[in-house]
Amino acid sequence: MESNAKEIRQQIGQRFDKMYLEGDAMKNKKGVDLFSLIDGLRYLSTATRKLIYAPHIQNLEKNLDNWAQEALSVRELESFGSVIPDEYVERLVAALTLTYVGYKGASYSFSRTSFILMRQHQEFQGCLKNLTTSQQKSL
Repeated sequence: MESNAKEIRQQIGQRFDKMYLEGDAMKNKKGVDLFSLIDGLRYLSTATRKLIYAPHIQNLEKNLDNWAQEALSVRELESFGSVIPDEYVERLVAALTLTYVGYKGASYSFSRTSFILMRQHQEFQGCLKNLTTSQQKSL
């Protein structure tokens, strides 16, 4: 009985994967909201989860120190559960850490340097991916 329910969830997830790629923003939003409510993002493909998570992580990264926007982004990401695509875990942890620790000014409580360097390293790695092999060797 339990395996049958799991198969049904997987089928629904596969159907949503196909529908998500059609690009209907309203359907996608409602579908993601529903899947979030029932902890169903685990039944979606990694590619679909990447498309769901990416804009929210990027929004959080771009709105550090904008507390209202940080809160909205974190709340939305939290609703997705713990099925974060592996390649986004490091970026999400860094962004969440920077929302807590901050990245500007000085603090007696936290050393921000290591978090800032980690973020710069991530950005540099992203730039390297866009270079050809010969361009990378010339660096």
